[in-house]
Amino acid sequence: MIKTVLRILAFIAGLASGVFGIIALLVAVDEPDGIFIAMTVFFLMLCAVLMFFGLHRSPQEKVERAARRQAEAARIEEGKAGQKTYTKSQSAQGNAAGSSLGSAIEITDRDQSITCPDWIVLDVETTGLHPDTDRIIEFAARRYKGGTIESEYSTLIFPDRRLPKEISQLTGISDKELLRAPHFAKVVHEIWAFIGGLPVVAHNASFDSEFLVYEFARAGIALNISYIDTVRMARLAFPGLKNYKLNTLIHELDLLDHDQDHRAMSDVEATAKLYQLCRERIPGLQEEKRREEEQEALEDKAYHLNQYGMQAEAAGDIEKAIRYYEDVVADKACLPHSYIRLAIIYKKQKRWEDVVRICDAALSVLPGTPGKWCQPEEYEKRRSEAIAKIEAS
Repeated sequence: MIKTVLRILAFIAGLASGVFGIIALLVAVDEPDGIFIAMTVFFLMLCAVLMFFGLHRSPQEKVERAARRQAEAARIEEGKAGQKTYTKSQSAQGNAAGSSLGSAIEITDRDQSITCPDWIVLDVETTGLHPDTDRIIEFAARRYKGGTIESEYSTLIFPDRRLPKEISQLTGISDKELLRAPHFAKVVHEIWAFIGGLPVVAHNASFDSEFLVYEFARAGIALNISYIDTVRMARLAFPGLKNYKLNTLIHELDLLDHDQDHRAMSDVEATAKLYQLCRERIPGLQEEKRREEEQEALEDKAYHLNQYGMQAEAAGDIEKAIRYYEDVVADKACLPHSYIRLAIIYKKQKRWEDVVRICDAALSVLPGTPGKWCQPEEYEKRRSEAIAKIEAS
């Protein structure tokens, strides 16, 4: 490492010396002078020495570098060979992932995803998008107990291949880092113990879960995992956003106090905060939706009861019509026709107490809605007339 830094500094100094040498040469051409000629020779020689030191590798260093590259290539080839052997053995069993392939099941019950006391938030970075052929290169997770971080775990993982350039650029993970990392099989039991059978929370959780299932299968372990997807929860908790990608939610909801770096633990932190926000927000939205659904059902029921009342009234069966209209009033449904028809029918029958009751019910339910028969003045007038009749009798 020190040698590398010194070589870089020597290379930069060599470039600077070369620039000074060229400047001195140009001056010496215009004004021949021994000093400028000497400066030209000095700086150009210094440039040559520094550049040689910066770029030269000793025979021993060249051998070491070649050996290192050979070891890296050998490790990658070994991983590829192991993967081919694994694929052949599993294909012989008639299953691409073999008999040890576990399962990933989504927890779709909203209440369970909100009330479960303990959970794991995790994220994986991978070499690509296909769990049967691509590999995990980084795993990070946090264990939450009662909403509080209990512990966390993260590791880089050697994927038995070189990284695609776009993945390296996205994550900032280099082949050099991964060559020092363990194979998944070396850390599989640590990851298994950390998850501990708890529900897994992740953003686009099916992706992370399926990769884990396949990696565990390659290590000979059938992982059965249940997961909660924060994409689904975010759509419930924050409807109307342009999309529900994690980086969009990070900016829209201010989930991180630092720039997202597309590393696993950073995504875990953002996903954990998103999950907590959804847990807090969804129950209130669910209760509001439940009330809206109940109101819609009530209005639908009232509409049909009012229709039946109108049909009975048209057929001359007034008592049957009264029963239908009264059911609308009993449900406190906001349907003016039932109230006004009862008030008119009871007035014709001189049932003044019932006129007062219906007018009181209408005044408690209908004011504020549009239409002639929704105005409080209409029912107050009818109520006053009925009270006068009661007092006069």
